[in-house]
Amino acid sequence: MELIYLKRDQIDTEKWNQLVNENPKVSVSNFTWFLDIISEKWGAYKAKNEDIYFPLPYLSGVKNKMLYQPIFSRVLSVVASSEANIQNFIGQLKERIPKDFKHYWFHADFPMQSNSTERIYQKIEPLDGLESIRSNYSTNAKRQIKKYAESDSELLINSNISEGVDLIKKVLGEKIPELKNEQFEILKKLVTTSMKENGGFLINLTQKSNIKAAAFFIKRDRDLVFIKGAAHEDELKKGAMYGLMDQSFEHFSEQITTIDFDGSNIESVAEFYKRLGGKDHIYFENKNTQKIPIQYSIIKNLF
Repeated sequence: MELIYLKRDQIDTEKWNQLVNENPKVSVSNFTWFLDIISEKWGAYKAKNEDIYFPLPYLSGVKNKMLYQPIFSRVLSVVASSEANIQNFIGQLKERIPKDFKHYWFHADFPMQSNSTERIYQKIEPLDGLESIRSNYSTNAKRQIKKYAESDSELLINSNISEGVDLIKKVLGEKIPELKNEQFEILKKLVTTSMKENGGFLINLTQKSNIKAAAFFIKRDRDLVFIKGAAHEDELKKGAMYGLMDQSFEHFSEQITTIDFDGSNIESVAEFYKRLGGKDHIYFENKNTQKIPIQYSIIKNLF
């Protein structure tokens, strides 16, 4: 199999996004519009005679381009139909990437070498309605949800976008000092663009018109993917994120068969996802350099 390199303007956006949309194994952060927002620059490898692709976000401000993992994304996925045989393509990637990129540090569903590091994300599947979702909750999660359900809360979907993003910005900004306005502008653009693409949902949990918690989801076909969310510290202790997740799942319950939490290796966050029923799945950190891009130092605190 021969690989050819495509610049961004050579990529068939419609074909690419169709493949991402139809294949649940491909992360939603691999839509072209998503990559356009989060990447400094990007191109792709393509199998010469097949519709099989691999995105290549890169930093051009370093000597010899660096392939890297952009912010707000878990993995770079092989973009292909679910029926495609991609093993030969992956074998070619392992040979080609080190030749074209002196430095690389990225995540994928495959290991580049034997010493690639396993990382974990959480997912719930298969699902069949609200009862099957709630049956996965831990006793602690059920208690937190019940406690918060007694409060006078309301979900607002794709309303008060700026206020919801501002809440996420405030909370995450306090926890992760490396996150600057530039990164939150990227998040806000992801929210607004995904809404235009008919797959994005910014959900605010409110009480008396005051936003207590906010979450950003992307829905693709029957998959619901949680991108990022946050709650005020005092509301966290009251179970606000549990309440927000449960009410959001209820809203989408008849439309989804999978809930993807998109990470995390952060113990407390992973435990939260697991209490909601998430099971561990593996992906890989691939690197051949110690030159850590600033974007990656932020990602380590997000996923």
